[in-house]
Amino acid sequence: APIERELVPLLSWDESLATLEASVQQVEANEWHRRLAWHDLLQDSTGSTSRVKVHYWKWHGFYVRYTTIEPEAGRQSSSSAPVVCVHGFGASARQWDDLMEELATKGHACYAVDLIGFGHAQKPPISYTQYLWEQLVCDFVKQVVCQPSYLAGNSIGGYTAMSAAASLGKKTCVGVILLNSAGRLITREEEAAERASRGGRTLAVAMAEDGADILEPLKPPPSWLLTAGGRALFAYLQPNIARICRQVYPNNPDAVDDSLTKNILRDSNDPGAVNVLTSGAKLPTPITKNELMEGYGGRVLVATGMNDPLGGGQAAKRYGMYLEVASEENGSLVRVPLEAGHC
Repeated sequence: APIERELVPLLSWDESLATLEASVQQVEANEWHRRLAWHDLLQDSTGSTSRVKVHYWKWHGFYVRYTTIEPEAGRQSSSSAPVVCVHGFGASARQWDDLMEELATKGHACYAVDLIGFGHAQKPPISYTQYLWEQLVCDFVKQVVCQPSYLAGNSIGGYTAMSAAASLGKKTCVGVILLNSAGRLITREEEAAERASRGGRTLAVAMAEDGADILEPLKPPPSWLLTAGGRALFAYLQPNIARICRQVYPNNPDAVDDSLTKNILRDSNDPGAVNVLTSGAKLPTPITKNELMEGYGGRVLVATGMNDPLGGGQAAKRYGMYLEVASEENGSLVRVPLEAGHC
């Protein structure tokens, strides 16, 4: 039966054109990533000599690339849980290739996943938050890995790994490795004061009970300004990828090779990449790492490059702050200082 026009909220001509244009762009983006996935899988099956293999997973309808490696023959044991690796902002699963090959010699199967919005994963027009990436990692462990695993993460990937570990629990996540992890870490007194302001509740409990109203109001810049700023930032970053990476690898600048820079540049040209970059300006209130580590309650290894230039050169201070959360005496926390930069 025909739909009565008066029952349908009508769009203006300009709004209709904008909606149609956005729809066409999304269809084209979906096709782009479908073809990219097909290309990756074909190349991996016919032309790759690497032991690290490429796969794809559909998460809520979106294409997500991940990589795997099997333990070397004769090295695997029943006690060697797989390691799931989570990259940082602007990076991808391929960041972990060398480490995965090394861990395979120690008897560990390894997985690395592209967070949605990065690498060869799809970059849809959605809101990108730390809670979105946490859920992706949790689902990846449950649906793809399907067994108890270690979670390892670098930078924002470290915070994402810690968040996922707190959600999964100790039986599913048998340990966490934080490599120059991002995330808010505060003193015991500050954490106690913040909980007192919420009636003694953790932020996770308060959000579960009160919803998003418990969070501070989010006041990001207008969308048009974010988009314009994102494009301008891309115009600056893309020609300078190698130089910027060398700055954050002060102890090992030779690690910044053509493969690394070309991968980052390629990923930044995907449809939707600008929207992902601007997400950093509108992230909601994060749960502190104090709360996450307490909620997780399992073993955490903290490896920190003490020469990390990001975060205002506060690597040593952040390294010491972990003692505000856990004790090294009972083995729940192990800290390893490294003569290294951010990664």
